[in-house]
Parts: sequence; C-alpha cells; structure tokens
Amino acid sequence: MSILRAAILAAFALFAASTPAQAKAQQQVFSGVSFFERTNIGAVDFAAANIFYDERCVDPEFCFSSDQMAISVILLSENGLAERIMRLGDRVRVPGGTLALISVGTPPSDRGAIQLDRYSLTFVFTPDPPRRGPRGS
Repeated sequence: MSILRAAILAAFALFAASTPAQAKAQQQVFSGVSFFERTNIGAVDFAAANIFYDERCVDPEFCFSSDQMAISVILLSENGLAERIMRLGDRVRVPGGTLALISVGTPPSDRGAIQLDRYSLTFVFTPDPPRRGPRGS
C-alpha cells in the first residue's frame, strides 16, 4: 500500500469517526409535538397541519407494502408561508437546515382513522453547517 493511499484512508477514517458526533451535537429534537402546535426552529416556525396518508402496517406478518406515512407541515419564515409534505423518515429542506419527521408516537390502527390529538410527533432539525469565509480570513 502506498504512503499516499494509507494517508488518505487514515484521513477518511478520522473524518468518518468524527462526523456523526458533530452532527448529533448540532441536531435539535422536538418531541411530543401535537398537530397544529406552532414550533420554532430558529429562522422558521412550523406546524403539522394534516395527515396526508397513513399506510403503516398493523401486523407486519400480513403487510405487503412498506410502512408509509406522510403529513403536511406549514412553514412560516421570512420567505413567507409554505406547505411541505413530509414522509416519515425523510428530510425536508427548510430555511437554515433540514427537518425530519422521525416518529408519530402512536401505533397504527386496524380500527379506522386515528384522531389527530392522539399523535405525538417527533421531529429532528439539523442546521446547515456554518459557512466558511474567504480563504485567508
């Protein structure tokens, strides 16, 4: 193995080992969020407004598709008002970073619709990395 290749692999291993801890330190977790509850994340306020669809499986043994759920979220920032559809587990770009819906806090039901007040949503906000100034500053 060449010295250059060994140095690159060592640098990559060091970067990979340090990145998750740095990312976790920057993330903000918002748990227990109710529908229509206004929550602030720095440059933007957001509120979960509605369930777009809830296709989570009640019994994985009889489930023929993957668990899927999406909600609509209203965003209010200096850019104005916007609506985004957020799927469970996916990240959505918002002013200043990304927002992810990671839990809905209630199991799926085989008895029809779940009342909105039974959901206890958990979001994770990951801020954009700080911008670096021009070189030499």
